[in-house]
Amino acid sequence: MLRLNSEITIGKYKFSYVNNVTIRKSFETYTQTATISIPNILRENNKYIIDEFSEGDAVEIKLGYYPNLETRFLGYVTKKVSGNIAIFECEDLSWLLKKQGLSEYSKTNITLETLIKDNNDGALECNEANVGDRQIGEGSTLIQLFEQLREFGFFAYFDENEVLQVKSKSSIINETLHEFSFQRN
Repeated sequence: MLRLNSEITIGKYKFSYVNNVTIRKSFETYTQTATISIPNILRENNKYIIDEFSEGDAVEIKLGYYPNLETRFLGYVTKKVSGNIAIFECEDLSWLLKKQGLSEYSKTNITLETLIKDNNDGALECNEANVGDRQIGEGSTLIQLFEQLREFGFFAYFDENEVLQVKSKSSIINETLHEFSFQRN
């Protein structure tokens, strides 16, 4: 018999129980999100569990059928809501990109890969394409650059291995992301 299993890591704490987990992933949004609900139990020192966490704490969500767990989400706590149930709203690595300002940048006749690598140090996979002349003002963010690229049909998102993907919609749709079998997953 298949038995659901979970392992939620927030900061330095691990939970093998959860009231609810919702993960929203789409290549059409820059940010993949997760909402985690756990009992807000009273701990030692008369503190509730939610008081142990703060914005920016690392989050890893592993889900699966016993004994197999797969990492389904990696990100950071962006908001917490206290009550009988502690609710953590989380965003993937794009949360960091929203906070990171870019330096002034101007180049002519460049490729998509060069544009992204010049402005981001992380792992990258992208389509081969020339994006012409690009200019970025001081204090802009990578997310704002992705807005410009979206006008040309390129979508940016992080995959499950924390690799930034910048691809055209047609190349994304041609990839098989997940296959589901009734009563199996």
